[in-house]
Amino acid sequence: MKRSLLLVLATMLCAVPAQAQVVFSDSNFRDADWTSTVMTFNTPGSGGSTSHASTGGNPGEHRAIQSLSCQTNNPCKAMMIEIMTATTFDPSTQGAIASLNYQEDQLCASADGCVGGGQNWFPVCLQNGTFYVYNSFTPTGVLNTWTTQSVTGLTEADFTEVDLSAFGMINPASNPDFSAAGAPIQFGYARANSLNSARVGRIDNWSISIVQTPVVIESRSWGYAKSLYR
Repeated sequence: MKRSLLLVLATMLCAVPAQAQVVFSDSNFRDADWTSTVMTFNTPGSGGSTSHASTGGNPGEHRAIQSLSCQTNNPCKAMMIEIMTATTFDPSTQGAIASLNYQEDQLCASADGCVGGGQNWFPVCLQNGTFYVYNSFTPTGVLNTWTTQSVTGLTEADFTEVDLSAFGMINPASNPDFSAAGAPIQFGYARANSLNSARVGRIDNWSISIVQTPVVIESRSWGYAKSLYR
């Protein structure tokens, strides 16, 4: 009885906010675990595919990403989006999302070393059938060397709806809903380019950590706890 009372007190007298984390990750990139979507503007040319690679990753298995190339003298934009099917998170039942931490290993595998720019890389959210990408456009490195990239503390304001057009790749007025009223969300990554030549990229050791909104454990007095055992 005393031990039970102490356990109750340890829980009920604590008022420290508790933050839960849910982590999704993949270092194998099997085809069956990912769904691919190609979004384009102004009729791109050839390319646009992803595939599992059994060797050459960081280390071993990884994913190869062939971006689209634009037709000659025909400015275009293309984005390869992949969602990991097992990453569904429902804020309405699992709790609001405070922030996201993202990490991946990436490599440019083009023969020219991606001179002039690699593929732009993005973390991705899929909610209510709409893709949202991290709204910072950063190209992959120009050297054929595995590099770890990470971004932390991302909120819903850091993700913007994909909208390829002559004016850009995103609609800054549209963001996902990370609140407890939000619909289920899935996660993944994207690559984009608007060059006349296709780029070949690699990705490995992908992960996204969901940091949930802190929950404050209600504080109770010693007398209240004792009253439970009368």
